[in-house]
Amino acid sequence: MYKAYFKMISSDVKKIQAIWKALHPDNITTPSYMNIFEEVDEEQYIIKILINEESPKRFDSLRGTLDDIACLVELIQNTINILEEKQNS
Repeated sequence: MYKAYFKMISSDVKKIQAIWKALHPDNITTPSYMNIFEEVDEEQYIIKILINEESPKRFDSLRGTLDDIACLVELIQNTINILEEKQNS
């Protein structure tokens, strides 16, 4: 079994909620060999990924999932930054 955790911590509750709202729909439906669990509160968002089959192919799937999450979080953060800059202009 492979396990991975992705944890985001922020004092900005709106940011945590925005990221959760963007990622949660993709985390509901997973392949049969993968389970994704989420914990979210006012200061953190934790994603736990479990892969039930140990093989190089499944490990690559885990890496790809983590990469997707990291890219989406970066995209969301960049979008939030742009919107904040526009509000402050």
